[in-house]
Amino acid sequence: MTSTLASKPVKLRTICRRHTRYVAGCEGCREVAATQKRARTRQVAYGTWQGIVDATPIRRHLQTLLDAGLSRRDIARAARVSRNAVDLVVSGRQASAQAATAHALLAVVAAPSAATRVSSLGVSRRLQALMAIGWSAAAVAGRLDTNLQQVCKWRYRYQDRIAYRHHEAICRLYRELECRPGPSEKAQVHARTLGYAPPICWDDDGDLDDPRARPKGFSAFRRATGAAA
Repeated sequence: MTSTLASKPVKLRTICRRHTRYVAGCEGCREVAATQKRARTRQVAYGTWQGIVDATPIRRHLQTLLDAGLSRRDIARAARVSRNAVDLVVSGRQASAQAATAHALLAVVAAPSAATRVSSLGVSRRLQALMAIGWSAAAVAGRLDTNLQQVCKWRYRYQDRIAYRHHEAICRLYRELECRPGPSEKAQVHARTLGYAPPICWDDDGDLDDPRARPKGFSAFRRATGAAA
């Protein structure tokens, strides 16, 4: 039996850029709400208004955004809807949503802003892979114009999330160096001791950001290099 909660569509709480939910006395929120109302009135007049839509495609899109590293809060802010609206769709507790909510959420793209914090998993794996082919933390730090300690923190994944600008910088460096052996044999030996997989063990660059992905042929690589399997 379908519950009353699940049958209710997610409502759009139109907000300005300064608020996470609608504030009645805020001119910005009122202006955005008025814009939405005018758009709805035009659509009704032209016969193109859709009041309620299926939430399934929205849920799939949101999962893609989450897999790309955006948080639910990031998505809510980008779509200018409440965090609760995002939670209800992602959790599957809502079977439908208002069309305005759907349009706002589907318009959010996977590329975060520079300050957005994304998963640090891919960064850690990339730095570990570069170390496995001889790129020490010091060498990487010099190319990233940062300090040695910061690179080590990223590589050991001291934090679960990292600013998107750092993520992008490390991704670019990884693409530049993944086929170029580094100068440090000591780094290679240490990486083997720690069990770091080199770039050759990752089939696709996107796998490095996927928590479900695992390096391919890693056991064979470790045997070939004399490391314990």
